[in-house]
Amino acid sequence: MTQDLFRLDGKTAFVSGSRGHLGAAMTRALCAAGAHVIVNGRDAAALDGFAADLKAQGFSVEAAAFDAHDVPTLHSFFGGLKRLDVLVNNVGLMLGKSFAALTAADFAATYAATVTSAFESARAALPALRAAVAACAPVGSNPVPAAPASSLASVRLSILHPHMIFPATTDFSLPGILAQIS
Repeated sequence: MTQDLFRLDGKTAFVSGSRGHLGAAMTRALCAAGAHVIVNGRDAAALDGFAADLKAQGFSVEAAAFDAHDVPTLHSFFGGLKRLDVLVNNVGLMLGKSFAALTAADFAATYAATVTSAFESARAALPALRAAVAACAPVGSNPVPAAPASSLASVRLSILHPHMIFPATTDFSLPGILAQIS
């Protein structure tokens, strides 16, 4: 019964950076919950292989190969969607540097690649997110809110993404963290 509360049958999700460590895990979880998942990444051949693997497991998946940092492409892609229920912003920039070696330019690039990209994705997807909210609203209910919580939450989640600065292979034990910042 509890598991049924978290089903996403009939829902569409988009996951940027779908093939990465976190992206693949989130993609598989959304698929397992019943969502149709649009997987995204820059490498079309690798993305098609990932999508084919998921389809072979019985999941509903389609590939959308493009750079999620490219704002005009984001707007073009999301502008073509009639409805989107879940937006997962999972792109960013991971610099293989210790914290002490990072420069202001590194931080600015990381911010643009992670936070600005998430903001632009949410902004581009907003009409499709609103359509999903409107489809769920009962007849005679209040109008669709100005910004669905899913779009705002995706921006907040991207800001808190643990790999904004450190590479995915970072050792997050105390000695590992100390080694990164020294």
